[in-house]
Amino acid sequence: MSADPMPRAAGRALPDAIWPLSIVAYFIFQTLYRTALGGALGLDDAQMIFDARSFAWGYGPQLPLFAWLQHLVLMVTGPTMFGLAVLKNTLLCGTALTCYGLMRTRLDPRRAWIATLGLALLPQIAWESQRALTHSVLATFSAALCFATIWWIARRPSLAGFVTFGLVLGMGLLSKYNFVLLPISTTIALIGFPEFRASFRDRRLFLSLLIAAAIALPPYVWILNHPEIAFASAKKFDAAEDVSLGARLIGPVLATGEGVLNFLALPLLVGGLLFWRYREHKPDAPQPLLRLMLRVMVIGLVLLLLGALAVGAGQIKDRWLQPLLFLAGPALGLWLLPRLSATGLRRLQQVYAVLLVLVTIALPIHFFQGKSRNAAPFETLVPQLVAAVGADASLIAPQWEGANILYRAPRMTVLNASSDFTKPLPGGPAFVIWEGANETTGADLLRATYPDHPDWTTGEVQQLAAPYPFADGKNFTLSFARVVKPGDQPR
Repeated sequence: MSADPMPRAAGRALPDAIWPLSIVAYFIFQTLYRTALGGALGLDDAQMIFDARSFAWGYGPQLPLFAWLQHLVLMVTGPTMFGLAVLKNTLLCGTALTCYGLMRTRLDPRRAWIATLGLALLPQIAWESQRALTHSVLATFSAALCFATIWWIARRPSLAGFVTFGLVLGMGLLSKYNFVLLPISTTIALIGFPEFRASFRDRRLFLSLLIAAAIALPPYVWILNHPEIAFASAKKFDAAEDVSLGARLIGPVLATGEGVLNFLALPLLVGGLLFWRYREHKPDAPQPLLRLMLRVMVIGLVLLLLGALAVGAGQIKDRWLQPLLFLAGPALGLWLLPRLSATGLRRLQQVYAVLLVLVTIALPIHFFQGKSRNAAPFETLVPQLVAAVGADASLIAPQWEGANILYRAPRMTVLNASSDFTKPLPGGPAFVIWEGANETTGADLLRATYPDHPDWTTGEVQQLAAPYPFADGKNFTLSFARVVKPGDQPR
C-alpha cells in the first residue's frame, strides 16, 4: 500500500466504520427522499407494479430476478413508492459497499472510500439509476459481487469462495442478459496474470458452475419454450438489414463508441483535469487490482463490439454497458490516489459532493417539470375514474396508464394491454383506458389487445382532465370507453 498523501487532522481519527456507514446513510436518504417526492410512476416502475404481482419463471423480455425481489418487498410494503425506492436503493448501496470492500483489499478505509465514490462520476450510476432504471441496477450489483468474488478466489481460493461464486453467477444470470460480459471478460483477463491463473484451474470451479446452472436453469428453460415473448425486445438493437457491408461494419463501431463516450466522458474529464492541475507523486507500479479492472473493461468492450458487429446493431445504449463500465469509477479513484496532491484529493472529494447535491436538486425538477410522466396527476384522476366506471369494472390499459391506476387503486382489476402474454378475458363490465384525447385510440387499443374478438367495440368516449402541477396550466387527459360485446345490454 502506498503512503497516504492526505495528512490526517489533528486529534482523534474518525472510526473506520464511518466510511461505509456514510454510504449507507446516503442511500437511506435517497430512499426517503424519493418516497417523499411521490408523483406518478415512471415507465420502469410501472412495469414492476404489474410484474411484481406474482412469481413467474418469465415476465417477457426481462429476466425475472428483479421482479421476484420486488414482489417480496411489495408483500411487506404494499404497492408504494417506498417499496419501489427501497429495493432500488438497497441494490445501489450494495454495489457501492461491494466496491468499497474491493478497494479495502488494497487501501485503508478512508482511501477506499474515496476510490469507491468514483461511482458518483458515472451519470448512469449516480443519476440514471436514481431516475429510472430497475433491471440494470440489479445487473450492476450482480456484476460488482461477481468481480469481487473472482478477486477473492484469485487471491485466496477456498470452498466458500467457489460456492459464493456459483451463487453470485446464478444471481447475475437472472438479472439481465448483459451481465454475462463481466464474468466472461474477467475470466479472459485473468489469463494474463500468472499469479492468479492457477486459482481457476481448481476443480471446485465445476461446483460453482453447477450451482449457477441449477439456479438459472428453470427461467432459461422458460425462455427456450417462449422465444417469441422472451426476445420481443430484440428490435432495440436496431439491427441493420439490406445495407452495404461497409455500413453494417461502421454502424456498430459508431454505436459502441457513442455508448462508451456517454458513459466515460465525465470521469475522464474530471480525472484528466485534476491530474493535469494537481499531479504530484511519482506513480507506483500499477497494482494488480487496477490492472485487472482495466483489462476487464477493455476485453468486455471488445466482446461487446464483436457482438454488435455480429447482429449489425445500430445502437448501443449506455445503460447496457453499466454492468461492465461501473468499474471505471473505482478504477479512476484507485489510479488517482497515488498521483494527486493532498489538495487534488480534496478537490476530487468536493467534485463528488457537488455531483451528489446536484442529483438531489435535479430529481424533483426532472420528475415534475412540464408534462413529465411523473407529473401526471393520477392522484386526482383515479378516484374520479373509479367513481365513473365502478369498483367492479375491469380496466384494459397500456402498461404505464394501467400501472398508475393500479398504484392508486390497488383493488381494481387492471389488465396490461402492453403485455406480450395472452391477455385474460375481462369478466363483467370492462373499459378501455388511455392517455390523451384522441377518441379513436380506444378502439385501436381494444383490437390490438383482443384480435380474436373483432366483434367487440367501444362505446361512448368519456374524458377526465386535470392540470400538470408545473406546466403553465396544461392538462393531462385520461380517456375511457366501455367495451361493448355482442349481447351486452345498452348502458
